[in-house]
Amino acid sequence: MKGTPDDSEELFIDDSTIINIKEYNSIKDEIICEICQGILVKPKQCDSCESIFCENCINKWLKKNNSCPKRCPKFTIKDCPRLMKKLLEKLVIECPICKKEFNYDFLVYKHYDECFNGTKFIKCPFCPDCQIEKKTLEEYQKNFTDEKNKLLKEIQTLKDKIKELEEKNEENINKKKEIDKNKNNFLYKWSRNQKKKNFQLTNDDKTLKVEHSGCYTIYVLNQEFFDKNIYSFGLLVNTFGKLYDYLAIGFINEIFNKDCFCCKPSNSFYLRVDEQTIYSNNVKYSIKIENKTFLSLLFILNLFENSLEIRNYDNNCPYGKIEIKGNKFQFFVSKCNYGIIEYTLLPSKL
Repeated sequence: MKGTPDDSEELFIDDSTIINIKEYNSIKDEIICEICQGILVKPKQCDSCESIFCENCINKWLKKNNSCPKRCPKFTIKDCPRLMKKLLEKLVIECPICKKEFNYDFLVYKHYDECFNGTKFIKCPFCPDCQIEKKTLEEYQKNFTDEKNKLLKEIQTLKDKIKELEEKNEENINKKKEIDKNKNNFLYKWSRNQKKKNFQLTNDDKTLKVEHSGCYTIYVLNQEFFDKNIYSFGLLVNTFGKLYDYLAIGFINEIFNKDCFCCKPSNSFYLRVDEQTIYSNNVKYSIKIENKTFLSLLFILNLFENSLEIRNYDNNCPYGKIEIKGNKFQFFVSKCNYGIIEYTLLPSKL
């Protein structure tokens, strides 16, 4: 084993690093450490048995044992004899780090520590006048790389999320364009296939005139409202000066197929004008309508958010907004009492 910055700070010398091998062969039996079996480095001697060890080897031994490796009864460490130092001084050795040749004393007592520290510490890449331990820099670089990869992964996740949102936004834009197209073309009409026959259609089927006969008779549009979309249109109600008594306007569940509204179907969302109340699944929400002889309404059915909002068509004043349930509806008008009423569909003002 050789002492290198990657293995240990301690210098280990064996015959592979000896330059003057002939000189070494003449003294090798005298200069071997009793512990590591390498050439003595900074030798120390047992005062009792006179065995000689490397300074680092015997220090490590004494951390675990309080006796001589040769089991001497009395154990004291001292410097090795001068003769031993003279023998070691004869050696010319190659530095295991820089591979340059030095005599024993210079290598062991001066050069090796400087050479080792020269590879252990490098110039700091951030501070021009500082040095940093190579191991510390390598750990920093590893942590930096790990953190960088983590951030790159998070960035990719955000990019994927942005792409998903952009696609969703594009989808919403296309839907809005379709809504605007429908709003501009205003395709909604009253159905010609009403169950009750006492009605008239004019204005390209956008105006429905009904002679109500005393029951909650239902009249619907030719349009069904479903899917994730936003629907909006206006309604002008003309009672020819009469009060809006027993008048219900709003959305009913598609499965409600009766021609009378008396039973107040579940999953319906409508405005009961005479009571100035919005019903949501037969739960009342009180509102205030300013003019009960002339009614203009704006309906906003938002199936993205599952909500229905009713406003005044003329001044955009909100009457109420409620949460809805269901996925398919029909728009209806209904009245329980006698009277002639005219319902005219108006384009959205959103």
